[in-house]
Amino acid sequence: MDSLKELYERGEYSRLLEETEGKLDPTSLFYKISALLSLNRAQEALDALILNREGLFKAKPALTLKYDFELRFSLGQFEQAYQDLEFYRNAPYVSQEIEEALSSLPKRIREEEKAYLLQSVHKEEDLDALLESKDPYLALGALSQIGKEGIQGHEEALEKLLVSPSSPHDVKVFALEVLVAHDYPKEVTYLDMDSRVTLVPKDAENPFEERNALSLRKLLATLSDVSLASVCTQLLDQLALSCFPSYPFSGKPLSLESEALISLGREYLGQAQEEISEEAEQEKTRFKVLLSRYPRLP
Repeated sequence: MDSLKELYERGEYSRLLEETEGKLDPTSLFYKISALLSLNRAQEALDALILNREGLFKAKPALTLKYDFELRFSLGQFEQAYQDLEFYRNAPYVSQEIEEALSSLPKRIREEEKAYLLQSVHKEEDLDALLESKDPYLALGALSQIGKEGIQGHEEALEKLLVSPSSPHDVKVFALEVLVAHDYPKEVTYLDMDSRVTLVPKDAENPFEERNALSLRKLLATLSDVSLASVCTQLLDQLALSCFPSYPFSGKPLSLESEALISLGREYLGQAQEEISEEAEQEKTRFKVLLSRYPRLP
């Protein structure tokens, strides 16, 4: 009888699927997933992995992560990728290598999602129309392309987007970030819920490059707990975007802000809490309010 490896190397994928039918050992499952991929049956490959994920991750954690997220990316399933990430974070500790891989995944998911969105945007004349799309991800894809290629010819559409009451907060913040990145010199109005802000993008700071946000990011990078550092950095970035064009970390001591962020990160991870000051507890509550006010897009 031919081995699974020999069948795979000879490209006999259908026969390999027959041989692995009903088998649940990790070797058979990985060959089954590989064969399904070779037959362009990506969703079936992913279904097989998810159904047996716990055992596969225990046997071959690095390979399981590779297959899981590459399949999610190829299928455009980014929200599910974030859910998968939470599954692996809550799994028993495997190794420092796996912890580092998990800590790098949020950034990779965002990058893959952005690249996927850009694939759906082709024609220059369609970009302004896509900014008004009811699908926020199409609008974000259009903004990504405008940010990459330049805002010339799109200024009016971008200004209109900033005051649109129907556009999601994430979309309007990204539009403002694009104008800031391109040093737009004209005064614009930004409508955020019930408040109206007037500013000149050229004179504003990018939310990720604001001095206190940068200092906090450097401080969090020194944490010995890689998972905690990753979650805290994600919270920092989400808060920075949520509050833009205001800056949530200005005017407060960095030691206080980091104390609050780290405590919030521990809470998100379900870790044991350490006692924090009353002022830090108040900041932590403020961060929670901001995060609940501006949740991630569904």
